[in-house]
Amino acid sequence: MRQINKKLLFKILFVIISIPVFYLVWKFNHRIFFVINGLYSNFFGYPMIFLSAMADGLFVIMISSAVYRQKKGYYWSFMIAYLVSNIIVNIIKSTYSTGRPLAYYSIDEIYYAGEILRFQSFPSGHATAAMVLMRYLIQDAGKKITVLIIILGLLSAASRVYIGVHFPYDVIFGGYLGFFITHGVFIYAAKRYKHSDRPEYKYNNLLISICGLSAGIFYLFFNNDMYAPLSKLINIITLLFSIFFTYTILSEFFKIYQNKSTNKSI
Repeated sequence: MRQINKKLLFKILFVIISIPVFYLVWKFNHRIFFVINGLYSNFFGYPMIFLSAMADGLFVIMISSAVYRQKKGYYWSFMIAYLVSNIIVNIIKSTYSTGRPLAYYSIDEIYYAGEILRFQSFPSGHATAAMVLMRYLIQDAGKKITVLIIILGLLSAASRVYIGVHFPYDVIFGGYLGFFITHGVFIYAAKRYKHSDRPEYKYNNLLISICGLSAGIFYLFFNNDMYAPLSKLINIITLLFSIFFTYTILSEFFKIYQNKSTNKSI
């Protein structure tokens, strides 16, 4: 009972704190943008661009697929949350095509990295994806790993302001949206299945690896140099992911072939 009360109290306090935070960020949106964007330095610039790239949709699929074996009972819940949050983000973006920083300021007034974009700013799709991935990765993780993942997730979301492609309010809203949709899906899945009883499909490893490899191939051949300063590094990482998924796919096909050969001999 005490445990339930503590959780309920935490949720109430979180909501109470979130309301003024949303208001203050909305009220001083441009001022906060200039404070964060003005922190740019050559030392932190590339790492923040890299963290921003890691929240790209294709990278989210590759990362989540790569750690599937450690998060078996949650992968499909994650994918549902990711798809739902993406649909909601795109509906909002299409309905309220708000201006990005470059719609208000010239490229000489702010630090800017990546593809030139001026509209469909609210909410930040990258911040949403970063929080969906973060919530997935911290599931059943140790305390130290959880802290590290949370820090990287928050920095990845904040990087969208740092590199000048979003205002803080876009990132805050997108982050909340991604985190709580994923959290809600995970709660529903936990109530419906015990961890050990969650459905495991015969060809899960194969299907998920194909999904990850497809994302890698698509990124390598169709990316638009959104992260031009680090495009070579990102392409190398994508290639390594693709090699890993290719190896897994071949291993799964070999297992299927072995099983069929064993059954025939029996």
